[in-house]
Amino acid sequence: MRTTIKAVAAMAIVGLLASGAWADMFVKVTTPYGSQGPFAAEVTNGWAAQPGSPILGRPVGTGFTTFCLEENEYFSSGRIYRVALSNQAVLGGGGPNPDPLDVRTAWLYEQFMTGLLAGTYGAYTFTNGDLASEQALQAAIWYIEQEIGSVSGLAAALEAAAGTAVGSGNYTGSRVQVMNLYYTAADGNVDNLGSIHDKIAQDGTHLRQSMLVCVPAPGAIALGLLGLGLVGWVKRRMA
Repeated sequence: MRTTIKAVAAMAIVGLLASGAWADMFVKVTTPYGSQGPFAAEVTNGWAAQPGSPILGRPVGTGFTTFCLEENEYFSSGRIYRVALSNQAVLGGGGPNPDPLDVRTAWLYEQFMTGLLAGTYGAYTFTNGDLASEQALQAAIWYIEQEIGSVSGLAAALEAAAGTAVGSGNYTGSRVQVMNLYYTAADGNVDNLGSIHDKIAQDGTHLRQSMLVCVPAPGAIALGLLGLGLVGWVKRRMA
């Protein structure tokens, strides 16, 4: 999912769906274990007490563990960002832009969030809550999403397990979505990232990291519309 800075300048942030229920989703992400993850996310209200909406059934105040899709995109720990939710990531290299979430990544994250990933993969044991295990999961995700060139040990075993699990084609990954973090020019200076890391679209939208969230109740929403909403907003910003 790697892209060039030139491509960043030409692309805009993802589109939220037209429904007001999707209009004001906010998340705060912190880095308790550093840049290699895992990351702690909290559904929150916006700035100046602006009410936030639930993120796919997760109400304001709900915390969960997440992982990054992009190795070279950034965010400021503890700052609040808007969320554009989709099954695709903005600024994804190694594929189209927007870049669809790889089903193997979705499988790994869903297994992690439901506690089913804990177990033995080859000679290596994954343990939920163990930092080394969860950083191996982050590395496996980056490898699957074409952010890094190779993995070994537990990360390689996790990637292989994901490939086997989705090989039959029966797993759709629909319970896992991408939180594209951003803020608009009207929001002001949210995080003070330096110019090297501040990716700004043509409409003034500041683009940040793409992260994972597992949908707790997929039957309650029309997930199939998410990708269409994403592409539509990108096209409008490019016009």
